[in-house]
Amino acid sequence: MKRLKSKKGESSLRGSGMILFLAIAMAIHVIIPGIAWGAAKYPSSAVDIICPFAPGAATDQLTRLMAEELRVSLMK
Repeated sequence: MKRLKSKKGESSLRGSGMILFLAIAMAIHVIIPGIAWGAAKYPSSAVDIICPFAPGAATDQLTRLMAEELRVSLMK
């Protein structure tokens, strides 16, 4: 099998492109956590849970139990 020889300028461009890509990827990984630290604590307002079934049904009771547990865990 014959090996294909690449042009000298082509291989250096490929290497420069990889270095640029890695530099951009590293910059993104450094910036993203800083954005997350500035985010507001969730939830910042009331959360409505809609149960599309009749009041008093098993699904309604289960939804109310889950809502209470979520309220306790989100208020911490």
